[in-house]
Amino acid sequence: PILISESTMKNLSEKLDENYFTRMVDTVIVKGKTESVKIFEVLYFDNQEEKNQKWEIKTNFEKAMELYLNDRFIEAKQEFQKLESDS
Repeated sequence: PILISESTMKNLSEKLDENYFTRMVDTVIVKGKTESVKIFEVLYFDNQEEKNQKWEIKTNFEKAMELYLNDRFIEAKQEFQKLESDS
């Protein structure tokens, strides 16, 4: 996977064509910094079917992350487990 920071994503968002989109995968604190940085995965697809599959995975992953970030760990775990069969 290709991982990029939030600032890189913002700079690239206008340059990405219709064969790419991103999903937020984590928030980290980079060594030497005090503020957290969101990390995104760049997703590429070759056709509409692949795009639809990856969009569904992206949506479900982000739902699970939202639950996790809101301390709803049991529900988040259930959503992440559903994703295991999609990878």
